[in-house]
This record gives sequence, structure tokens and C-alpha cells, in this order.
Amino acid sequence: MSLDPTDESVIMTVSISADKLYDILVPAYLDLHLFSATCALPSESIRILSLLWARTFNKVLISRKIFVNNQDKYDAFIYFAMRFFMSYYLQCPAPIIDSVSLGYLGGVKSKYVAEVESRLELKGIDLYANWLTFANTMFSNEITGIASFNSKSDRMDEKLYLQLFDGTMGKDGAYMALWSVQYFVYVLFATFNRGYIFNDRAWEDIVIKDRKLMPRLMDSFYKEL
Repeated sequence: MSLDPTDESVIMTVSISADKLYDILVPAYLDLHLFSATCALPSESIRILSLLWARTFNKVLISRKIFVNNQDKYDAFIYFAMRFFMSYYLQCPAPIIDSVSLGYLGGVKSKYVAEVESRLELKGIDLYANWLTFANTMFSNEITGIASFNSKSDRMDEKLYLQLFDGTMGKDGAYMALWSVQYFVYVLFATFNRGYIFNDRAWEDIVIKDRKLMPRLMDSFYKEL
């Protein structure tokens, strides 16, 4: 038996707790009123969102111990991930991308960042063209030298990364947070409110480790409403 969604004689009900409904409705409201095809978010929202997304991207790599005793490489991957998020997903103009990402590095690019950017330019690679280009380029030993980080690094590619993300961050669609700003905001909001939708321990490491970030992010959103 199939249900015709246009049949008004059929009444379907869904049971959901008030807390979980709240976790869904607030991000949905923010999506309707704040997010658009162009970057119109306040600078503080952009900074925090891009930083949290970059930490999310790096989380799986940390689980593989790729950045052990290598803060410089970790910061570089955060820098590139923040730039990708702002460029591809938020479609921010270059001055904002440069200001926010360089701000994370304290205003000065490391030698490693400069070397990676030089290789990208030499190869004619647009790192921020799309998700596949970004992920596979970041995992390319020719560009980032990732094989030298540790023995597990040289086996990383986009397919393996998504498998590891699924296992680390939670099954049943957690990886969608990598590809949708709106879904990412939903996961952040639900995690901060202890929504228990995915692997909360992994997400809490990102969201709750620095408890000031989410209140600042939500406050920056609310000021624009």
C-alpha cells in the first residue's frame, strides 16, 4: 500500500519530543531568514562557522593521528578548510575570505602554507572549486606532502575519508554536515543542546570544547533577525 500525499483523507502523525522539535525549528528559522545564495552573514558568524566546519573536517584526520606533534600542519589544514567553506559554501568575497583565514593564522602565513599555495598555483588547481577537488587535493602527497605526516596519511583519499567520517562522527547521514551549511548549523545547534542525534562525543569535542563559540555564533545570528 502506498500513500498519496495529495489525498487529504489520509492523516499522518509523527511523534517528536519538544526538545528535538526545538533543535529542528530554530536552524530552519535561521535558514529562512539569514542564508541566501550570496554571503550576507555578519563577519562573526562567518568566522565561527568556518572555524567549526574546519575543525569538523580535521576531526577525522586527528582520529588517524595525522597531526600528532604537528601543530603547524593542523593549523594549515584549518586555514585551507576555512577558506574552502567560505568560498564554496558561503560564496564570500575574497577580502572576507582573506581576512578571516589569515586572522586564524595570526595574520602571517607559515612557510608550509605558502609552499602549498605555490604548488596549487603551479599546477593550476582551484582548491575551492568543489568538495571533491578540495578533499582529494588536501589528501594529495604531491600538493600537501601528507604522506610524510605519519604512516597512515598516504592511504587517505576522499572515499576513505567519508568512510572514516561515518564511523567517527556518526552514521545515518552525519556526513551531510560536510556538504550543507544549513544541515551543519542544525547539527551544531542540536549538539550544543545535547540533542543526541549522532556521535555526540565526537561532535562535542568540536562544539562544546570551546563553550564560548556557540553562544557567540547564535548571538551573531539573532542580531541579524
